[in-house]
Amino acid sequence: MNIKDLTERDICSKFINPALEKAGWDLQTQIREEVSLTAGRIIVRGKLHTRAVTQFKIRKNFASSRLRVSPSGGAKT
Repeated sequence: MNIKDLTERDICSKFINPALEKAGWDLQTQIREEVSLTAGRIIVRGKLHTRAVTQFKIRKNFASSRLRVSPSGGAKT
């Protein structure tokens, strides 16, 4: 297996997810994959908020994985 031939999704499936499971993370309840992130910055002033306006088209970004921790600050077990 040549690692250069693997896609990002393959790398997550074969290396990252097993390492997260081994570290005690629950893939079903604590990890979300291919998560969409907001496009652009959000400006907050008091109770008002707005998205920053730009003349350029903003491309949505994606996170490969998002980990959810318990309120105590540690990973749920």
